Amino acid sequence: MVWAGCRWASCLLAVVSLALPAVAQPGFGERKKPAEPKPAPEAPAPMPGPDAKPQSVTAPPEWTDKDPERKPPSSDAEQGVYFAHKTADGLRYVWSLPKPFEKGKAYDLIVMLHPDGQDFRWGPANHPRLKDGPVFKPDCIIVSVDGIAADARRPGARYFEPSSENAVRFRDVMLEFSRVFPVRGMYVYGQGEGGKFAAYFACSFPALADGVLAHGSGMVDGSAAKNSVPMVFMHGAKDSNTSLQLSFDAAEQFTSLGHPAAHVRVLRGYNDFTSAVSAADMIDYLRAMRTESPDVILERVRSMLKPKPPDELNYRPIPWFAGATRALKRITTPEMLEKPATAEQKAAAQALLDKIDAFGGQLSTRAREMLASADLRQPPLELVGGAWLGYLTALRDDFRGVPSVDALAKEMDFDNATADHMAKAQDLIETWNTSASDTRRFEAAIDALPGCFLYEGLPVDMPGRMRASMRKADELELSTGDRDRYEFVTLYEQGWRDGWRDYQKDVRRWRVE
Repeated sequence: MVWAGCRWASCLLAVVSLALPAVAQPGFGERKKPAEPKPAPEAPAPMPGPDAKPQSVTAPPEWTDKDPERKPPSSDAEQGVYFAHKTADGLRYVWSLPKPFEKGKAYDLIVMLHPDGQDFRWGPANHPRLKDGPVFKPDCIIVSVDGIAADARRPGARYFEPSSENAVRFRDVMLEFSRVFPVRGMYVYGQGEGGKFAAYFACSFPALADGVLAHGSGMVDGSAAKNSVPMVFMHGAKDSNTSLQLSFDAAEQFTSLGHPAAHVRVLRGYNDFTSAVSAADMIDYLRAMRTESPDVILERVRSMLKPKPPDELNYRPIPWFAGATRALKRITTPEMLEKPATAEQKAAAQALLDKIDAFGGQLSTRAREMLASADLRQPPLELVGGAWLGYLTALRDDFRGVPSVDALAKEMDFDNATADHMAKAQDLIETWNTSASDTRRFEAAIDALPGCFLYEGLPVDMPGRMRASMRKADELELSTGDRDRYEFVTLYEQGWRDGWRDYQKDVRRWRVE
């Protein structure tokens, strides 16, 4: 394989102006670091503010006995096992080869960025390879690296603070990884501040990111840039630490600029913990959206659509049918690939699209039955109770772009209704996230809920705090009318809970083959 033939390498030449000669695909450490000074990047401005992390470069503590064996990248290393090393400027990282690994072959590289206050150990602790759980992306090279910044008072706590300076330093780190590993594509995956930095970095140096997965993070305001890098903002709907609203806002920053491939993936029923299984599916999606090989798209989509068992937290991910549909349409739409797919490849992709559409049709029939039982055969949708609420919302999001479900959404004017509910929810969210009293929060929720119940980004703790307020209604001096309207909260909570339960049960009938 020729190094200059890698899809992103030619872009890399233009962006960072480094003279990378056209030589054979490198193995490990076969090329020296370029000696030429690097130009200043066109990066977003630093994000100022009182919460900015110190930009100290204080060296972190050295290794512990529990850390992986120290070993520089090598093609002779044991496959599927984590090893530890340092970058040229002293950042610790762990790395792992695919299994099986073939010398002379290029592989996709996943670079993992930890949340605030953690370090490179976050990667292997939550994404096992051959031991201690399901294997995370066995066909990829995996790297988990220290955050760029450290606090001098807590040198072991690392941070990925989004700034131009840190983006430039991380550019050098990514270039180093591209030299010491046999890289085909480079995917950046972070959680929390690591995810926010991943999106920020991709806007600064899009040629060094073939895809971005940001989990529970959001995006630095005003830092989005239009490019072709596919991005997924994955977020647990039950995340009580970081509002789901932030991921919706992040995707909106990109779509408002005309970015064609920034999407939110909601993990319903999930909290703020790392979800390696869901992350693996989203990385498969990113790889399917970036490759020019129809066979690779089909392989990645089948992996995405394969039903997964419950993870260690008993969470069972739902296949992302919407993402799979977008990827498969790259095969069936002639202009989506540099080289058109063969008739056989198109037929295989269309067969999967038809299967997804048929399954979406079955679930749509079930949703129509629920709507009819709630006497909601025609729009507008009202908060009258029933499992249709959680069911229809999950179905629409998971199957967006699937004809059978698109038809149902059109019948119910669901997309316009959801957008309207999102807009009407903003005042409630703002009130809830300020220092307003419990009485004011209760009043705001009771007033807003009938017009914003379709929006998934409402405060996670709202139902529980509303129940607590009702228990001390006299103390809070809640009006009789507001107490009577508390029924809206009950209908909202039950509708989401029961609908999600029924939806999960029905989706488990899916089989990819």
